[in-house]
Amino acid sequence: MECVIQSWGSQIFFFMDLNLEQKRIMWVVGSLERLGGLGYFKEIGYKVGKDCIDLYWELDDIRDYLFESNDQIFTILIALLGESNMALEDIKKIYDLVIEYKEDRKKVVTYAMENLCGVM
Repeated sequence: MECVIQSWGSQIFFFMDLNLEQKRIMWVVGSLERLGGLGYFKEIGYKVGKDCIDLYWELDDIRDYLFESNDQIFTILIALLGESNMALEDIKKIYDLVIEYKEDRKKVVTYAMENLCGVM
């Protein structure tokens, strides 16, 4: 069984037995997808394949232990978003939000539900 991260017009395949770096990339992509879905920004162009969503949630539960430092997240964002010619200051804003999501998911989701999604 394969695990897929989809991008505009292409797919990046990972096998289910992911190495640590692939797990990190999957978590970053999944967090971008979730934050975009909550209304923080428009779709970035990457998403976790439907067969890998459960794996993403498992990684999200251990997100504090996936990274030795937040710099690793920034490096992944540069690799993913730099291809789209996104400005560095915009990548930095997304990085700050991803770090906030990593450190206090409940706060970020609650804010989005109350202010961005119009649900509450």
